[in-house]
Amino acid sequence: MATSDNLRLRSWLSLALLDDIPLAVKLDWLREFGTPDDVISQPLENLRKSYRLDRPLSEKLGSATADEVIEWIGKYGGSCFWLGEEGYPGVLLEKLSYAPLVVYTRGYPQLLDKPSVALIGSATPTKRAIERTRTIAFELAQDNITVVAGVSPGIAQAAHLGVQSAGKGAIGIIGNARSWTKVQLAEEICVNGLLISEHAPGSNTRPDN
Repeated sequence: MATSDNLRLRSWLSLALLDDIPLAVKLDWLREFGTPDDVISQPLENLRKSYRLDRPLSEKLGSATADEVIEWIGKYGGSCFWLGEEGYPGVLLEKLSYAPLVVYTRGYPQLLDKPSVALIGSATPTKRAIERTRTIAFELAQDNITVVAGVSPGIAQAAHLGVQSAGKGAIGIIGNARSWTKVQLAEEICVNGLLISEHAPGSNTRPDN
């Protein structure tokens, strides 16, 4: 990664990883002030117009978490894309009012540009439901339709197994903040597919993720 891109990535990560500030507030600040660096450098009174803070953002930032994410990217061949950067999945997120500042990926991001179908279902399905899901996923993959599913046990994992049996790649959505290296089927998904999340590797697990 070029030095300038690395600095921009750190800037976006610094703002994105401030978990105690709502995403909507961060987006409002970006619309008003410009870049993440512009937001971070704002006097406290300017930021308080949108959100009550006890101290300037520049005093809330720590480099450790951003460094850990960047280290993960290098170690596991991952990527992350900030809002507006080439590679950010605008096709999927362009209609969201509160698009994530940064998305984290591992695998093949180009799958995000292909026609896709999401398969969603129970974590405790019947045997028949599992077999049917695997068949549907296999047939979609054979027709070059990208399957999108979570990574939890049950229907989601059945969908990934169906795609893998077709020798194709699926997109796995990591909704919570489990370690990316410990997600079940993670390595298998990444052979031809993609893992993606709006939550950084190693970030705290929250039920609403």
